[in-house]
Amino acid sequence: MFDFAAYAASLRAPIRNLVHVSRAMRMLHLHGTAAIEFELDPSGRLVFARIDKSSGSGLIDRSALDAVERMRYPSFPGTGSKVFILPITISPDTGDG
Repeated sequence: MFDFAAYAASLRAPIRNLVHVSRAMRMLHLHGTAAIEFELDPSGRLVFARIDKSSGSGLIDRSALDAVERMRYPSFPGTGSKVFILPITISPDTGDG
């Protein structure tokens, strides 16, 4: 049986590396956690992504959502799509800036 919890955990670091922290976010010292809900099909294609729980900052929410949308996901076994909810914490020292 495929371990989807391990698969989801393996996505955290690569997605976090795709987070873009803008100059404005750095100047405002914004930080927070946005939970992003997204669905993948077995080929790793992103079916949808949306904000499940806002950080309270539109800049943080958009940055987290953008990272999920830019990620190239590995495939997984099976024929059905899977939905994941991933909290993404962003601070001025996160991501590619």
